[in-house]
Amino acid sequence: MGASTTSAQRDDNIEVVSTDAASGASIAPVPAMVTGAALALLLILMAVMAVLNQPWTGITLAPDEGSDHLRIVALHPDSDARLLLTVDQQVMALINPVSGDYLDLTGFVPGVEPPSLPTYAEHNALLAREGRLAAALEGTEVTLVLADGSTVKIPVHNDRPLNAMPLDFWLFNLFGTIAWTISLAVWAARPWQLPARLLAMSGAGFFFATLFNSIYLSRELALPEDVFLFLSRMNHLALAVMLVSLMALMAYYPRRLTRLSPGVPIALGLVLYQLNEQMQWIEWPLHAYYMPIMALYLIGILVAILQWHLSRDQPLDRAALKWVFLSIFIVMGLGLAIYFVPIAFTGEAVFPQAAMVGIASMLYIGFAFGVLRYRLFDLERWWFRIWVWFLGGLAVVAFDLLLITMLGVQPVVGLGVAVIAVGWLYFPLRQWAWQAMSGSARTSPENSLVEMVELISSAVPAGSTDLHWRHLLQRLYEPAGVVVNPDFLPSPRIRDNGAVMDVPLLSGKGSVALTFADRGRRLFAPGDVEHAAGMLTVSRRILRVRLAEIEAARTERDRIMRDLHDDVGGRILSLLRNAPDEKYETLARNALQSLRETMHALDENVICRLDDCIDDWHSDCLTRCREMNVPMQWRQAAKIEDMAVSIRHHINVRRILSEALTNAFRHARPDTISIEISGNDAVLSVEVINNGLGEHEAEHNVLAGRGLNHMRTRAEELGGFFSFQFFEDVARVSASIPLR
Repeated sequence: MGASTTSAQRDDNIEVVSTDAASGASIAPVPAMVTGAALALLLILMAVMAVLNQPWTGITLAPDEGSDHLRIVALHPDSDARLLLTVDQQVMALINPVSGDYLDLTGFVPGVEPPSLPTYAEHNALLAREGRLAAALEGTEVTLVLADGSTVKIPVHNDRPLNAMPLDFWLFNLFGTIAWTISLAVWAARPWQLPARLLAMSGAGFFFATLFNSIYLSRELALPEDVFLFLSRMNHLALAVMLVSLMALMAYYPRRLTRLSPGVPIALGLVLYQLNEQMQWIEWPLHAYYMPIMALYLIGILVAILQWHLSRDQPLDRAALKWVFLSIFIVMGLGLAIYFVPIAFTGEAVFPQAAMVGIASMLYIGFAFGVLRYRLFDLERWWFRIWVWFLGGLAVVAFDLLLITMLGVQPVVGLGVAVIAVGWLYFPLRQWAWQAMSGSARTSPENSLVEMVELISSAVPAGSTDLHWRHLLQRLYEPAGVVVNPDFLPSPRIRDNGAVMDVPLLSGKGSVALTFADRGRRLFAPGDVEHAAGMLTVSRRILRVRLAEIEAARTERDRIMRDLHDDVGGRILSLLRNAPDEKYETLARNALQSLRETMHALDENVICRLDDCIDDWHSDCLTRCREMNVPMQWRQAAKIEDMAVSIRHHINVRRILSEALTNAFRHARPDTISIEISGNDAVLSVEVINNGLGEHEAEHNVLAGRGLNHMRTRAEELGGFFSFQFFEDVARVSASIPLR
């Protein structure tokens, strides 16, 4: 090849560049993964060193439930403090050995995260208090003031042992590494795709948020104010990058929401959010740090609703959106429910922060599958059930928190009331939603068994079983498209991630490809394959039974035709040859003609040209009218154009005309008879009109029948209609016969 060519492709309004040069310039997936893992490991090692260099005494303090003091809950085996203190002793204050400042510990909670405090003032006060405590720990020892008023000098070390690292440090970095690795893997596989880039940016934000968080959460008692502020701000900046990247991802994936780049207002919002947090201009209501996260969650829901609306005719996009909903909204919703919302409303978390971070890391596991579009059709079976479970639990938690915070109800009573209220309100709504989303009104194969039997049975004689089978599949699954393939297929199957379901034809000569079920609103699921396979099995059994019946009937007709030809035909032919006079010869000849017509009618393969049939009908009617010396008016207005009809059409119409003339000659004294043959390639109309009906003959004719029932039966046998009318002395016989 010559110079590298560059082509720009646009998929779902997302620009994708595919070039030889780009492929060569981009890093391969394996080196990218190795580089990313090495970088993460290096950063975690740096975080370990930062924690190990923090001031350490080997004392673990926690708030005492019976007082405002701190209680010693553990003493590290490698610390000098275990020789000077005992577990359960209470500590009231610290004394800075350099300045002599008395630092009261009343109400102090070690390890608290500053952003968990609801106001900027409380946040700043905590940082200042942490700074004073950190200053007291800068020397080689610190003085503890116990609850009994005694003091104890404790050595302070700057070489914290590795086994003194808290478990949360390792959990935080483990969860961050999971998110970083998965998002990096998606980006390395598809570096040219914007959704993969945004996912990688979000994973990087999550990794750095957990990294900085693990450092200041691992402090034994306090950190310097400037260090603590830097780590806290970096944590919040990384968390904002993570959330805003997810927001941008939802704005671009699977469809770009606006012609203008959504990234511009999203980036501007991130800058304003960070500036407001750093400068503390405007304080959010209820909680200054967590309310923006809740607001962003609600905005994400609105963006998701808009994406759902735009992808209403794109089943693959909707399947991908289901992964987005599962990954982002359920995971983030769980994080809000167990951590952010309880802190915002009650000041206390339901679960530890490590549990929230672990749940958030699951977002990337599920979301990676969604971006890569892996086995999307499996969603159809359990997507709604997961949402039912999540929303049910969320409704109980939200209602319980509302009762506790707004009405001051006791937690146990509030939980009971919440369960009752949700049971009465949520579950009926869930049932309604289930019926609405599951498409219960859609025809199912089980409900179409009778229709299927009738269609297949009726289609066998005409040899159109495959055509009717395709029509049945279209009614059942309402696909957006249907394509017939000549290749043999043993059983139904799903391909293209559920976009197409291939179903064999009943004859086995090819298959039919159905694309996008329910008029393009969903993908095909494994349940559809099971239904189609069951229908195919039943339909083929019906086909075999019907073919056996037809073959048995054909064998019986052949036997009857042989008997008529060999026995009855021979006898009538003998009568014709030995007729004593012309009258008996005519009767025998007519009987032989009727026998031949009957034998032809038994043979389904005999067809007649319609123009020849009309000539025969005209000749027969003209002969009958001349015999009775009655003038006949014949009018032919049928557009035949080389039409072919069955022998049964020929015989039945001929006998309807013959019976109509017989009634006219027998029960009237007509001056003339008018016969009209009209129609097109679909319907043939026959009309016979005669006058000369006596005053009482009309009533007598209707009451007695006079062959009317025979004519009606012959018309209905061909699927047509028959009528008889009379007015004054005129009688009118008409029949409408379908030709197809």
